[in-house]
Parts: sequence; structure tokens; C-alpha cells
Amino acid sequence: MISRCTNSNHTNYARYGGPGIGIEDPRQSKFENFLADMGPKPSDGRRYDIHRLDDSRGYCKENYECLEHNEHARLHGLSQKLKAAMEVPV
Repeated sequence: MISRCTNSNHTNYARYGGPGIGIEDPRQSKFENFLADMGPKPSDGRRYDIHRLDDSRGYCKENYECLEHNEHARLHGLSQKLKAAMEVPV
């Protein structure tokens, strides 16, 4: 999360740090603080992702949640389709 927002050599920097998505709360730069806010990931054996509730904002306690990977992918896909539809000239 931190690297893709701050490291211009990261594979996904162009999608996060490049357009200005960052870590809104400096406390979140320390894993211990992030873990205290987010809590441990579920231990049910499924894959989970960090999901930003508002894609236009960066990472902060109020703007992220832990989502099961397939649900996150579904929401991300809907978000991308909506963005694409908004960019189509009428």
C-alpha cells in the first residue's frame, strides 16, 4: 500500500501515487498503527484486499476496509465501468 503510493518505481505507482493517491494519515506509514486501526485480517483462509471506499481519496482509517478478494474485484470492475461511462462524450 505504502510503496505503490510513494515509490515511483513501483509497478502500480501510475495508478496510485502518480495521480495523487497517498497515505492521508501519516500514522498509517507505520505498520503497527495501520494494524491497530484496521485490525488483523480474517483468518478463514480466503484472500482479502484493502478497499478504498472513496476512490478519489487516499488511504486513511475512515476510507478503507478489508474486503474478500472476489468482492473487491467485483466492486473495482464496477467502478472502472462507471468511470469509463462518464468519460464517453454524449
